[in-house]
Amino acid sequence: SPTVVTTVSSGNTDDGSNAVSPAGFSFPYFGTSYTGFSVNTNAWLKMDATAPASNIPSSVTSFTNAIYAFGRDANLNTTNAGDLTHGFDATGTKYVFQFTKNSGGGSGAESSTIYSTMQIVLWGSASATPGKVEIIYGANAGTPASGGAIGINGTSAYINAVNGLSNSTVTATAYPATGTVYTFSP
Repeated sequence: SPTVVTTVSSGNTDDGSNAVSPAGFSFPYFGTSYTGFSVNTNAWLKMDATAPASNIPSSVTSFTNAIYAFGRDANLNTTNAGDLTHGFDATGTKYVFQFTKNSGGGSGAESSTIYSTMQIVLWGSASATPGKVEIIYGANAGTPASGGAIGINGTSAYINAVNGLSNSTVTATAYPATGTVYTFSP
């Protein structure tokens, strides 16, 4: 069953991270296989369970070996029913991180009128497409107070989902529409 997170082990609900190491799960990413992740309240995660010293991304190049659903100064938004849920999918071959009502309020503040629900899905080594990444968007409300990074970043290359380029750090000024899916295949 999924794990629901309303507190964080490193930092706070505004700028915090939790280490996640799913038992028996391995995820190949840019040539390295990872078994641990640091998932951040600012709507992104990095490979390796060690939380970064700074955790507010300004673009898809802010941190290497990272996946950005809408990386910005966000908030877990627990006052407004927000949380972070993570766990295996029904097949047990994919690992899903869901940010529910992740706040887009200014300076990482909680908000009942500016938020987005989104998932980062990692296709593990035992899946049909090992290393595949999906970023899936659910319900959202309002316009975020600042732009968000959407895409993936490896050790020496990145792809910006906002415009599909690997040489642009532009951020999204609005949440992607409900049902939008960005897929990155190895």
